[in-house]
Amino acid sequence: MLNQTYQNFELIILDDNSTDNSLEVINRYKDDSHVSHIVVNEENSGSSIKQWHKGFELAKGELAWIAESDDACDVTLLETLVNGYVDNNCVIAFCRSCKYDCEGRKTHYSHQDVLEEDVVMKGSVFISRYMIDRNVVANASSAIFNRRVALAVDKQYMTMQGEGDWLFWIEIMEQGNVSFFLKN
Repeated sequence: MLNQTYQNFELIILDDNSTDNSLEVINRYKDDSHVSHIVVNEENSGSSIKQWHKGFELAKGELAWIAESDDACDVTLLETLVNGYVDNNCVIAFCRSCKYDCEGRKTHYSHQDVLEEDVVMKGSVFISRYMIDRNVVANASSAIFNRRVALAVDKQYMTMQGEGDWLFWIEIMEQGNVSFFLKN
């Protein structure tokens, strides 16, 4: 993810007490100029969403991107999303996500099928049209959003056993415009 065409970013690496070789991999990046923090939990928090919040608190920039360790993206993802975010005065910009099955076949998340073209609209309208019965932000790694807004939203999403991310996205969308890109 360091090879993005958009290079104006700070990288905060959070490890939630991994039991695999994650620390070995993380340490390969400790001297990268983008890395501002490496935080390793002594105990697993039990929630990736709690880790997200920790990153928001540590970050310095206006925008946040949750680049989860098991995800990949096109090198132009950040450039596309940042341009859409800025050009449309948004609080969140995201794109279609895809997944691969065990044979390597690429598919899209079916709950994003309601989004058939690029969309820019007021968040409250977007929520009532697209988020009311499904979470169309299929993957956190496909979105950038306003960090200050994320810090200010109701923290109830952090206590939920499931669907906390859905509430998080809705809380952010309520604060302004949303941009969706069919592809980046």
